[in-house]
Amino acid sequence: GHDVPITDVDEEIASAFYSKADAQLEQMLLPFRFFCSRRG
Repeated sequence: GHDVPITDVDEEIASAFYSKADAQLEQMLLPFRFFCSRRG
């Protein structure tokens, strides 16, 4: 295989990947955020 420089990666794919990771992170943090808000 051949290496593809990060700069050559389609920005749309990159942003889609990041937004997906962001959503997963948010899902993980949601219970903590809820717990913290409940505690005051």
